[in-house]
Amino acid sequence: MTRSIPDARIREEAADWFARLNARTVSVGDLEAFRAWRATPAHRDAYAAVEAAWARSGELRDDPEIQAALAEAVVRPHRRPRFLLRGVAVAAGVAALAFAGAGGWWLQTRPVTYSTETGERRLVRLEDGSEVHLDTATRLTARLRDGQRDLVLVSGQALFSVAHDPSRPFTVRAGDVNVVALGTRFDVRRDGEAVRVTLLDGGISVKAEGSRAGDWRLAPGQQIVAGGPTTPRPVQADVRAAVAWTEGRLEFDGVALSEAVAEVNRYETRPLRLSAGVDADLPISGVFDAGHGPAFAEAAAQLHGLRVRIAPEEIRLEPGSG
Repeated sequence: MTRSIPDARIREEAADWFARLNARTVSVGDLEAFRAWRATPAHRDAYAAVEAAWARSGELRDDPEIQAALAEAVVRPHRRPRFLLRGVAVAAGVAALAFAGAGGWWLQTRPVTYSTETGERRLVRLEDGSEVHLDTATRLTARLRDGQRDLVLVSGQALFSVAHDPSRPFTVRAGDVNVVALGTRFDVRRDGEAVRVTLLDGGISVKAEGSRAGDWRLAPGQQIVAGGPTTPRPVQADVRAAVAWTEGRLEFDGVALSEAVAEVNRYETRPLRLSAGVDADLPISGVFDAGHGPAFAEAAAQLHGLRVRIAPEEIRLEPGSG
């Protein structure tokens, strides 16, 4: 039996669900909402059309990120995801029809993923003219289309310089936190469920869901940490220190040694560790080059009378000889 092609609104909703699940930041609430939405036959058909178009596309079929995301998100007891099926090869003409037919609208605006390795930084220029600086070990997805600019910070940190476009709000989602801007510059860092947002210029709104839900508007120079264990509130920030990473620097002003080490380790494949007997609360101040763990260790050792032991698998700060 041939199913009818769903209307534009339902197709758009199905595409949105597919994109959200592809981001691999699926909360329990999102899964429950998806299951409820998909219970309607028209919605189920629309989502199936997206899956079917994906399955006919060799490019998407071999994409491990989408495979993993949908394998986790689709309700297994109801229907096995079509993308797991293996059959005869689909001819090129049929694949082309998949793009032109039901589901093709999503494939043409598929979210693009940008990422960096440990110690790597990267500048990304989006098609709308916006720029995104990616910090070490960062993963970001972006989907730009008429009326919307949706980005997801899956992990890490990014500085956004947003091209002004009143007709298309620029939204960055990180966990349970949404940041909405039109034309502005702001920094977002995700540490687990905690999301730190720093506004450099312009204006943004920050909305948190979950147990500490709230809605805030930041002024330039303000920062907020939402989604974590503390009660969110905007505070004045050291903006220069917050975005020093874009120039390959780490700036500390009286930071505890353990906190400074954790920041240094974000850029290191060979971690820096504190041995027993080293006071983790020793204060560290100064400007250091990101990705130069041994130099930081030597500076900290000289400052506090410690010793540095460098091994192939780690760098260790140890108590001084006395």
